[in-house]
Amino acid sequence: MRPSKLFALLFGSLVQASQNPLTTYSTTLVDLLSADSDYTQLLRLLQRTRLIPTLNKLEGSTFFAPTNDAIQRYSLWNDYLSFPESELIDNVNERIRQTLFYHILNYTLPSFPPTGGVEIYRTLHFPRIPVEPPSGDPPPAPPWVPLPGGSLNDESQRLRAAVREGKAYVSVDAFGEQGIPTAKDPVSGTNCMLIGIHEVIEPPGSLANIIRGTPALSYLTNILPEAQMKALEITPGLTVFLPENKAWNRLPRVVRLYLESQFSNADLKWIVGMHAAAGKLGYTTRLKDATKIRTIEGNKLQINATADTITVAGSELRQRDVYASNGVLHTVSDLLLPPGSLRPNAEKYLLALNCSTFVELLRSSNLTSLVTDVDAEYTILAPRDDVLEITGGSFPDEGTDELKRSLKYHFIPGRWTTDRLKDGSLLETELVEVGLAGGRQVLDVGVSTTISSKPGKDGRKELYFGGAGVIGDPSESLSLLHE
Repeated sequence: MRPSKLFALLFGSLVQASQNPLTTYSTTLVDLLSADSDYTQLLRLLQRTRLIPTLNKLEGSTFFAPTNDAIQRYSLWNDYLSFPESELIDNVNERIRQTLFYHILNYTLPSFPPTGGVEIYRTLHFPRIPVEPPSGDPPPAPPWVPLPGGSLNDESQRLRAAVREGKAYVSVDAFGEQGIPTAKDPVSGTNCMLIGIHEVIEPPGSLANIIRGTPALSYLTNILPEAQMKALEITPGLTVFLPENKAWNRLPRVVRLYLESQFSNADLKWIVGMHAAAGKLGYTTRLKDATKIRTIEGNKLQINATADTITVAGSELRQRDVYASNGVLHTVSDLLLPPGSLRPNAEKYLLALNCSTFVELLRSSNLTSLVTDVDAEYTILAPRDDVLEITGGSFPDEGTDELKRSLKYHFIPGRWTTDRLKDGSLLETELVEVGLAGGRQVLDVGVSTTISSKPGKDGRKELYFGGAGVIGDPSESLSLLHE
């Protein structure tokens, strides 16, 4: 064959090849999952929850993917995969979807693991407060579509990652501690990244559940009424700054005693409202120096921030950015209350000391000013409910002048502490008698001292007023209470 003819044949074949369309290939998240035998269970979950089309439609994505072993250890997902498809309940499907969305970002990370400390990501999980009772109305969009809105004021739930000792972790706290270790190195596809992890990431629960599970908030958990806990569970978009246990321990004993009683619900609601804010969520990245946050009760909390510390109304931020399904929690070192604002009156102490019958009688006789005036000073001789029940003691009938006179006889003006009381002395009471020319009725005092069983130690003083003995030690408050 002549060279010219050979050249013409080669040239003709190149021209023909250049006219064929070029074929391009892309690698999706589904491709990456399918290529790895460690993700067979995860693929089954995505298929059952109808999230494969969702993944394919994402223009950029990052998937923190639990391995087969991780799913095997997570009972909810493992049990779900064992159900026949005909028995799957839609609300279970929804819970599985939302947990899966918490593993997915709708953008591709430029690199992983983090190199500059704790990194914060925004996931496709938009938590919502369940409708009670469940509504029969159709959802506003297909359930496999991440729908903005929800209980974080239109923000999606956040997720953190960090590196410790050369190992990458996800779902870490604000300081990069705890979390779930990665199981595989990142694998990249076309506008996507797949990162294998050792455990399933559980989406954060409600503020109420987070508070119950925080050891440093155990005192607050114990004293908050259930109605207040319910509000912290269902109220969307809250930022709360809650005092740790040591802050409450600095309160006077009688104040704590009142807060621990069943009569303090209204005050506890007010206290929580003074430590909670609605509106744009107060993540620490938004707590700028010299800014103020308005609480639900209307007071303003001053923020002071440096490179190392953040204080709120002068109280140090301890645990930071604890994510919840309906807000964010910070713990603080002190109560965020104006000085003197937590000053319960004598009536509240009487209720806390199990003297509710005595208080109800004061109310029925229009004598509440004796125990509600925080500036008044009385020594109150208050019979406890259990003592009245055991002894069968009683007061005159309600609505009578005899009852009013009897109640006033239990109030001695001034603060008569144990060391001031002398045996055989007479103390004027609040009861003014017409027969005494406008003078006050008096009450005799008895004081005796028991012999101590320990050498060199003084015995205990026992007090009597009008022949009635005092139970226990007097309770110091705004007024002095003898039970």
